Parts: sequence; structure tokens; C-alpha cells
Amino acid sequence: MKTKLFAILFCIIPTLIFSQNYEKQGDELFKEAKYADALKKYNAAIEFSGEGESLLKKQENARTCQKTLEQAYKAETEGRFGEASQLYKKLFNLHALEEYNSKSLSLSAKAEQKAKEDELRTINNWYEKGLQYYNDKDYRSAAEYLRKAADQGHADAQYYYAELQIYEAYYGRRYYD
Repeated sequence: MKTKLFAILFCIIPTLIFSQNYEKQGDELFKEAKYADALKKYNAAIEFSGEGESLLKKQENARTCQKTLEQAYKAETEGRFGEASQLYKKLFNLHALEEYNSKSLSLSAKAEQKAKEDELRTINNWYEKGLQYYNDKDYRSAAEYLRKAADQGHADAQYYYAELQIYEAYYGRRYYD
């Protein structure tokens, strides 16, 4: 009887210890935002101990965070900074640990800044194109681009677009919609 008990304990205790070690390693990797590696450790812990509810939640959270992080990196790489910003915010909300929250927030802020810069570049390009058409006396095309920039608050574009409206009022020609 003692040998059976010893054999059972000899098998169960190391299994629990291995499982706990894998879980702790997974937690540390998760804190460092290494979700794929954390997921591997959680999977190993589940293999040793069975499917504990808290381990399954950690596993799913790591999987979701990894997928969101990959999507955010891809969006940022492809220049879709607004989408990247939203994904980083989602990651911030998914990640419950305070250590990573500041890192996620700074990544989100960088993506937001890039999105704003990209938007300003687009508005300025509309203005430049509109001004070029204006100088070339292609007022219909000028009005199209100047209005886009003016609607976004570009002051110089608003000036030239207003000039086209005054021209229309004076000469009766319509160059804008």
C-alpha cells in the first residue's frame, strides 16, 4: 500500500510542479508581451495538468493578444496608421498587466501621430494639386482639390476656393460643386 501511494505521489507531484513552472514562465513571458512564447508555456502547462479554467483563460488571452499584435504591426507596416492605432488600443485593453500598458499606449500614440501626419500630408497634397491647377487656369480641377483641402481646414485652400466662389458670383461661371 505504501509503495502504491509513493508511486502515485511520485507521479503527481512532479506533474504539478512542471505545470506550475510552465504557467509561471508563461505569465512572465506574457508580462513582456511575448504572447506566442507565453502561449507555448500555457499549452505545456495544460498538457501536464489538464485543462484548468484559469489556464484556459490565460491561453485564450495570450492567443488573442498575439493575433491583435500581429494585426497592429501589419497595419502599421502597410501605412494604415489609424487602424494600427485602434488595434494597439484594443491590445491595451486586452492586456491586464500594468507593466505592458504603458508600452502599448506609447505604441498607440506613435501610430496615432503617424496617422495624423499622413492625413496632413494628404490634405497638403490636395492643396498643392489644387494650387497647380489654379495657376494653370484649370479652375474646375483646382476647385475640386482646393475644396477637399478647404473642407479639412487648410487656410490657404480656403482662400483660393473662396476666390473661385467670388469669381463665379462676379462672372457667373461655376467651377465647383
